[in-house]
Amino acid sequence: MEHPIWYLWRDGVAEGPFPAGQIQRWILLGRVRREDSVSPDGEEWGRVDDWADELVPEVLQADLSDPYNLQRLEAARRWADERVEHDPASFEVERREEVGPARQRMRALHRQAFGEKGNRGVWRIGVAAAVVAGIIGLAWWASPRDEPPTPDCAAAPAPGVDWSYCDRAGAELIGKDLSGSRMRETGLQRADLRGANLEGADLSFALMGGADLAGANLRGARLFGTDLRGVRLNRARVAGANMAYANLRGARLERVDLSGVPLGNAIWVDGRTCAPESVGECD
Repeated sequence: MEHPIWYLWRDGVAEGPFPAGQIQRWILLGRVRREDSVSPDGEEWGRVDDWADELVPEVLQADLSDPYNLQRLEAARRWADERVEHDPASFEVERREEVGPARQRMRALHRQAFGEKGNRGVWRIGVAAAVVAGIIGLAWWASPRDEPPTPDCAAAPAPGVDWSYCDRAGAELIGKDLSGSRMRETGLQRADLRGANLEGADLSFALMGGADLAGANLRGARLFGTDLRGVRLNRARVAGANMAYANLRGARLERVDLSGVPLGNAIWVDGRTCAPESVGECD
């Protein structure tokens, strides 16, 4: 049984109730620690880890020695921060509070080793380095170069559109031509993409839980690390797509030909993790 609301114990006082999603976001951002006390009813208390299945985001339970999982965690934290409005002053206080013990120790050791006089020397070196960096930066700025593409979250659906990092949750995109589009880490939860043309689209790390992709054209699409939990992929065309590390738990794959599709380390529809060399089927 999942609990929709939770209480949090801080400084000897019970706070709440808070929605479960809010607690999960705070855990993801480090504002609630896994050893903190929580309760679903204000009476039965336990550590966050005691309720890990309900409260600890999946990305925090993964093996963080894997660079891929670290990238997923960074993406999830960006999403957690971008989906709310922050007061700049309070946000800066939160960031200062989140400085880890290791960095605090390094700062203390630096003060002990250099003191005020040493700090002045470091300051002079820093000024000189800044001047040199400025000259190099000016030369780089003046040299011809290709500008990186800039996402346009307000752009209408069209081939090659760049919606990277945008929130398009619940969007009605039935039959739209989005071929070659850039949608890295885009929020497409519950989006209606039936019959859409996503050929060659980059959907790496996109959040697509509950989306409807029935009959969509995903040929050559990059779905690396994409959250596809509970999506409908019935009759979708996926030849040449890459689904390595994707999360397909609960996805519907009726009449989908996965021949040749990389599935290494993907989470399969039944929750098991596919072998790294899996292609076309989850081994």
